Amino acid sequence: MKRGFKVPPAFTVSLLWAVLLCAAGVNVVANQFDTPSGITYDLYKVVVQSHDDAEALSAAKVDVLLRVQDGYLVLAGSEDLDELARTGLKFDMIAAGVARNHLALDIRLDESNVGRYPLVYREDGVRLFRVEPSDIYGATKAPGLAPILTENLRVVYKEPRPFLTLALSAEVNLDSLIDLIDQDSLESYLERLQAFRERSAGTDSNYASRDWIAGKLTDFGYDSVVIDSFTAVIGSYPTECQNVVAYKIGTTYPEFQVVVGAHRDAVPGSPGADDNGTGTVGVLEIARVLKDIDTRLTFIFILFDA
Repeated sequence: MKRGFKVPPAFTVSLLWAVLLCAAGVNVVANQFDTPSGITYDLYKVVVQSHDDAEALSAAKVDVLLRVQDGYLVLAGSEDLDELARTGLKFDMIAAGVARNHLALDIRLDESNVGRYPLVYREDGVRLFRVEPSDIYGATKAPGLAPILTENLRVVYKEPRPFLTLALSAEVNLDSLIDLIDQDSLESYLERLQAFRERSAGTDSNYASRDWIAGKLTDFGYDSVVIDSFTAVIGSYPTECQNVVAYKIGTTYPEFQVVVGAHRDAVPGSPGADDNGTGTVGVLEIARVLKDIDTRLTFIFILFDA
């Protein structure tokens, strides 16, 4: 998604950690558990099932490493176990004799690292390995591994969201919606987009295509068309760019959002038909078809720039 527009993210755990770790770099903040070589702790999984549990874990003198599906992984010494037990929290030992600087997160999307390093913990998209410090901190650090960074980690409890089965209204079926798609409209939209020659980000043609797209959405009847501005660095120069956004608020679950998007700009020297004029006209036609059909969820139509 381009800069300037924010929707609730939907990331896997490993992807989220990859982004956070890339943003933070590889500098590790020293704390009481970054101990000299040879000093180890035990790794536990602590279950957090309420806000009280989260507060109790926050107050405990343990090194909270990582959030997992129903709790947190922590490092604790033998002297900390009594205090942890007094909290009343449920916890289980995962591994004994673990040093913080010998733990690394797998940030690969495949399983290439499995079998290469001893696997300490695995759950959903999270894989935690026992490694040598040089694998993550040295000049020859291994690709696909990241250190445990906890500078901004807070122990919180998030209420589980109920699973909702969200279906189309009985009176509107998929075949009926498909029948509303107009091939002539798609072709005419695409021809008009290609007529904006060299509509790469920051050009006059790009800005003209922005206005045309916003006008089409307005013509369809959307009264909440927004020009979402941001600055992108293109060819080493800051460039003013705009996403075009239209909203169709859901009738039953407005807080649940479906984003339908494509990028509207083109690369220099190209008419931008398949990259990505076809995607842009697809978004426009879906917006036209759905305009007067009640949708239980909110639809957000976004034509991205840059």
